Amino acid sequence: MRTTAAENDRIDRWIGERLNRMDGPVRFFLPELSVSAVRQTASRQLIRVKRHINDPEFSAAVVAAFRALQGQTGVRRLAARRQ
Repeated sequence: MRTTAAENDRIDRWIGERLNRMDGPVRFFLPELSVSAVRQTASRQLIRVKRHINDPEFSAAVVAAFRALQGQTGVRRLAARRQ
Protein backbone atom coordinates (compact mmCIF):
# COMPACT_ATOMS: atom_id res chain seq x y z
CA MET A 1 0.00 0.00 0.00
CA ARG A 2 1.36 3.40 -0.94
CA THR A 3 0.92 6.52 1.16
CA THR A 4 0.39 9.96 -0.26
CA ALA A 5 2.84 12.82 0.28
CA ALA A 6 0.37 14.39 2.73
CA GLU A 7 0.04 11.12 4.66
CA ASN A 8 3.83 10.76 4.80
CA ASP A 9 4.12 14.28 6.15
CA ARG A 10 1.58 13.56 8.91
CA ILE A 11 3.29 10.27 9.79
CA ASP A 12 6.73 11.95 9.87
CA ARG A 13 5.47 14.72 12.14
CA TRP A 14 3.69 12.22 14.43
CA ILE A 15 6.84 10.11 14.82
CA GLY A 16 9.12 13.16 15.17
CA GLU A 17 6.94 14.74 17.86
CA ARG A 18 6.97 11.58 19.97
CA LEU A 19 10.68 10.95 19.56
CA ASN A 20 11.47 14.56 20.44
CA ARG A 21 9.63 14.14 23.77
CA MET A 22 11.91 11.28 24.84
CA ASP A 23 14.77 12.04 27.20
CA GLY A 24 16.45 8.66 27.67
CA PRO A 25 18.65 6.92 25.15
CA VAL A 26 16.63 6.57 21.95
CA ARG A 27 17.69 5.15 18.60
CA PHE A 28 15.25 5.37 15.71
CA PHE A 29 16.23 3.34 12.68
CA LEU A 30 15.12 4.02 9.13
CA PRO A 31 15.74 1.56 6.36
CA GLU A 32 16.33 4.54 4.02
CA LEU A 33 15.80 8.26 3.69
CA SER A 34 12.77 9.78 5.45
CA VAL A 35 11.61 11.39 8.72
CA SER A 36 13.82 14.45 8.96
CA ALA A 37 11.82 16.07 11.80
CA VAL A 38 13.72 14.36 14.63
CA ARG A 39 16.00 16.67 16.61
CA GLN A 40 19.13 14.69 17.35
CA THR A 41 20.94 14.96 20.67
CA ALA A 42 23.64 12.90 22.34
CA SER A 43 20.98 10.50 23.62
CA ARG A 44 18.46 10.77 20.75
CA GLN A 45 19.79 9.62 17.40
CA LEU A 46 18.29 9.05 13.99
CA ILE A 47 20.27 6.31 12.30
CA ARG A 48 19.86 5.97 8.54
CA VAL A 49 20.71 2.56 7.13
CA LYS A 50 20.85 2.23 3.35
CA ARG A 51 19.31 -1.22 3.36
CA HIS A 52 15.86 -2.76 3.14
CA ILE A 53 14.18 -3.45 6.47
CA ASN A 54 14.48 -7.23 5.93
CA ASP A 55 18.20 -7.18 5.04
CA PRO A 56 20.51 -8.85 7.57
CA GLU A 57 22.69 -5.72 7.58
CA PHE A 58 19.75 -3.61 8.80
CA SER A 59 19.04 -6.09 11.60
CA ALA A 60 22.72 -6.18 12.53
CA ALA A 61 22.79 -2.38 12.84
CA VAL A 62 19.76 -2.43 15.16
CA VAL A 63 21.26 -5.20 17.32
CA ALA A 64 24.63 -3.41 17.54
CA ALA A 65 22.95 -0.18 18.69
CA PHE A 66 20.86 -2.07 21.24
CA ARG A 67 23.94 -3.79 22.63
CA ALA A 68 25.79 -0.47 22.83
CA LEU A 69 22.89 1.04 24.82
CA GLN A 70 22.80 -1.95 27.15
CA GLY A 71 26.54 -1.95 27.69
CA GLN A 72 28.45 -4.99 28.83
CA THR A 73 25.83 -5.73 31.50
CA GLY A 74 23.34 -6.96 28.91
CA VAL A 75 25.96 -9.23 27.34
CA ARG A 76 26.94 -10.67 30.71
CA ARG A 77 23.31 -11.44 31.60
CA LEU A 78 22.82 -13.31 28.32
CA ALA A 79 26.04 -15.28 28.86
CA ALA A 80 24.98 -16.13 32.42
CA ARG A 81 21.63 -17.47 31.19
CA ARG A 82 23.35 -19.79 28.73
CA GLN A 83 25.39 -21.50 31.46
